[in-house]
Amino acid sequence: MSWHFFCLPCVLIYCTACQTFYQQHQKLANALQQNDYAKAEKQAQKMQKKKNQLLYYLHQGSIAHMQQQYIRSNYLLEKAHRYQAVNNQSWLQASFDSIANTQLKDYQGEIHEILLLYYYKILNFLQLQKYTHALVECRRLDIQLKKLKELYQTNHKKNYTYARDAFIHMLMGIVYQINHAYNDAYIAYKHAIQIYEEDYLPYFDIDIPEQLKQDILYVAYQIGFYKEMAMYERKFNKQYHPPKQKKTKEIICFWHNGLGPIKDTSYLVFLLFKNQAGILHFENEEHQLSFAFPCVGNEGSKHWSEHIKMLKVAFPKYVERNPIYDEASINCQGKKYPLVLVQNIHAIATQVLKQQRKKILAKTLLKLAIKKSSTYMIGQKNKPLAFALDLWYFLTEKTDTRHWQTIPYAIYYTRITVPEDTDTITCCVKSYQHKKEKKWLYNVQGKHTQCVIIHTPVCV
Repeated sequence: MSWHFFCLPCVLIYCTACQTFYQQHQKLANALQQNDYAKAEKQAQKMQKKKNQLLYYLHQGSIAHMQQQYIRSNYLLEKAHRYQAVNNQSWLQASFDSIANTQLKDYQGEIHEILLLYYYKILNFLQLQKYTHALVECRRLDIQLKKLKELYQTNHKKNYTYARDAFIHMLMGIVYQINHAYNDAYIAYKHAIQIYEEDYLPYFDIDIPEQLKQDILYVAYQIGFYKEMAMYERKFNKQYHPPKQKKTKEIICFWHNGLGPIKDTSYLVFLLFKNQAGILHFENEEHQLSFAFPCVGNEGSKHWSEHIKMLKVAFPKYVERNPIYDEASINCQGKKYPLVLVQNIHAIATQVLKQQRKKILAKTLLKLAIKKSSTYMIGQKNKPLAFALDLWYFLTEKTDTRHWQTIPYAIYYTRITVPEDTDTITCCVKSYQHKKEKKWLYNVQGKHTQCVIIHTPVCV
């Protein structure tokens, strides 16, 4: 009878707990695709649990941004920053130390998610024309980038493809340039160009954006770096001409296209072998993965190779959500300015997970082996209890699928110079496969630098 009482709740737990984080909050994604931000905000309220507090602030902050509630968005995102800052475990270390069943712990955020937190805060300040406030977020970004660099240097991960972020450096350069901090802008643009060349082009197929080339030539000219300007002119095969018209203003445009990937669960099966030296080997031939653990001297571990022939390991994976729209442009006074890809968040997220894979699997395998060993030891005295524990471990074995669902698939950018009295511009997005086109009219009145953000959170 006790077996039935135990198995029934286990089955019920399995049926409810097997849902991924995305499946639990799918109505949020549906509302975003319908541009129903009020409904999306209501759905995000359901994330307000202690273990998901960071995700709650990130989702609500980004949704408020889409609703053009920039002050409220920054209030929520600042809460996310403070939550992450005071948490005992740093977000970088948490990313690398995540293991199966970590959905029970407080969510720390992935590397790219934390960087995007400050990106959204900068966008909000640009929209509010609080340019000096945006500088504070640049300093915070710089701190996070240094921590990322230090982590990879410490762990000798020189061959990792995502250890630097070109887009974030370019974003910092944009903010510095708006604030006329041209020396800082030059340094940021220089780093961005280097990373686009060395990392983004070979690994993410993103070349140096044309606007970035123009931007570094502009700031080099402004600070009198004529030698460096000439070097970049030769490098880019273009000549810089200082603007002649004085009564102009700049419009900075970002396009958030689609939605980022869905974090789902995949399973890998490992075979267990034990060599003569007592070393346990876990092998997966399909993915050419191999892990070795020393066999410690307790009875359970000595019998691992006899009683554990294979292990099923839950592991996170990203599922792509392809955006519907293919291109976007700004139309102003008869001229068309295309927006250029500067950040592929889907590719970045996938690479971050790939770089974590071996460490996650190693910790997970060790954890599962210890579980199996403990059930073996218990089974020597109480087989029904050992069976119950095995069943419980099997039913509850899952990986952490929590993620920031409202970030875009990719970010595009351009900067245009228009006459000071320009009041409106037209933004146009197109989908060739679905034969769709959509246009918006944006108000850009004022003499100061304007920021325009296009949101198309629509996926196939």
